[in-house]
Amino acid sequence: MQDDLTDAVVSDYVDGLERRYTERASGGFPYPGLLDFIKETKRCKAKIDVSRIVDLVTGPTAEKQRPGHIFFSNLVNILPGAASYLLRSVEDVDPRAPGGLRLNILTGTLLAIQEVEMERRKPKLSVETVEQLRKGVAGALASLLHRGVLRSFDHWERKGPTEPVSATVAWLVRAVGWVADTDKHLAMRMIENLSDTIQSIPNEDRGWGVDSRHVRQGFGCIREKQPELWQVYGQRMELAATKVGPWRGNDGDNG
Repeated sequence: MQDDLTDAVVSDYVDGLERRYTERASGGFPYPGLLDFIKETKRCKAKIDVSRIVDLVTGPTAEKQRPGHIFFSNLVNILPGAASYLLRSVEDVDPRAPGGLRLNILTGTLLAIQEVEMERRKPKLSVETVEQLRKGVAGALASLLHRGVLRSFDHWERKGPTEPVSATVAWLVRAVGWVADTDKHLAMRMIENLSDTIQSIPNEDRGWGVDSRHVRQGFGCIREKQPELWQVYGQRMELAATKVGPWRGNDGDNG
């Protein structure tokens, strides 16, 4: 790419991406060159249509490319605006899609969100960008949870993803806690449905392991930011989490 990369050139290039990725290249890496292209576009301050990129990597080409959760995490790290688009795309992806695509999209996006929240992303995002991200994530998660999309993990394709569903759900709980103060109505839509989501973790993936800290963090933030909602739904969420496995820490009190 050249320094004079223009909006028109970027748009034309994006037009050809679906054709480019109809077959997987040798070497095993999904969407070779795509993330570098996006980096270069941002460096040149050219405009890129985030929704078209998300449509590409969650659509028909994904069956050939088989992106894992790390690919989606890297995409959000480069293009933070993709987070809410990716989350919203989860509903439209077939839960039985090959390679566990649906789960990989959700897991990778939540991992990238966690990196921002824990200030591990380099370079750090501006305060304004973080707030935009939080609001977008809150709206997307509220929609997924309210519409019952995230309460059927036992019916999702799980051959392919390298993380257990319990890790994905732990990161989800943490993400809900992080964005719980963006909007009261969205918070309610998320929090009232979290226990059903936790309960749908398949038996073979039960046990929080090292991800118990994310459950604690998420619950703590929900309790602090939305005490009234916690009063109504907190006990149910804690009970659901305890049925998955110990999560309270080293104090011996696991519910």
